[in-house]
Amino acid sequence: MKRTAGALALGALLGAVALGAFLFEGRPVVRRLPAQTPSPDAAQLDRIEKLVGQLRGDMEELAKDVDGQNDELKRLTRAVGEHGQHLAELKSYLDVALRRLQPDGGAGDPAQSPEALKEKLREKGVILDEKAQKVTVSGMAHIQRGPIELVACAPGGRMHETLFVLECEPSSLNAAFVALGLQPGTPARFEEGGKVTPPKGTPVFLTIEWEKDGKPVRQRVEDLILNRRTDAPMQRGGWIYVGSRMDTHNQTGKSFFVADVTRDLVTTLFDGNTILDNPLPEGGDDSLFFAHPERMPPRGTKVRAIFSLKENP
Repeated sequence: MKRTAGALALGALLGAVALGAFLFEGRPVVRRLPAQTPSPDAAQLDRIEKLVGQLRGDMEELAKDVDGQNDELKRLTRAVGEHGQHLAELKSYLDVALRRLQPDGGAGDPAQSPEALKEKLREKGVILDEKAQKVTVSGMAHIQRGPIELVACAPGGRMHETLFVLECEPSSLNAAFVALGLQPGTPARFEEGGKVTPPKGTPVFLTIEWEKDGKPVRQRVEDLILNRRTDAPMQRGGWIYVGSRMDTHNQTGKSFFVADVTRDLVTTLFDGNTILDNPLPEGGDDSLFFAHPERMPPRGTKVRAIFSLKENP
């Protein structure tokens, strides 16, 4: 009996050791429950709601901007298409001007004669007088008071900030200047530190004529512009011929004359896309020049704009 009991005790001990070894070698995994995330309070929910609302508003504004850009692209595409024929006409004008530099002056080809060039320009509302070195275009007075950025634009241009609207295509006016022998100058430059360099090139003098009470009135255009800093008429000087520029539509690949799209002819605020630009250093200030209310003819008054290479008194 004693042996049997001892054997049983030893067997139990060995069994316990074996069970312990099994448990140790098995390394049972103890799973830990994740800590419970506390629910956001009312203040946090309010902040989240405001952020979502702000993001929604930003997305709506972005969508409006995209729509606006698409509309502007469509407008420019239409404008390029509409003015494609003006580009072809401009090329023909330039061909005539270049032909006249040859020894025979184009006399052997009636289609390339000076008179043919003048007739083409006249059909577009531009009267070229090579002998007097001047170009005349008809139009009407527009703004009689308030700030301006342009002296003149073509129909469809920035009419809310121009003194005069002239009845011509910008490319036709530019062709007349080319026929007079003008070379495009250098547009104004804006540099670091706020330094501005005015445009450089050939000066063109601009006079406006109209009738008042049946009598002719003739004024240098600067006298019709008020400098708000000096409270006096704008300083006289020739407007610099920069000749706008050619560009290529990024979708159609077609070339176009930029001023035919912008419709700018003469600007008081520096603009490299215009045909004639402000010669003064103050041309970089868009708050300086105003229509002179005491000197401008009434809105709608028929006028003649006379561009001359000679300065008139």
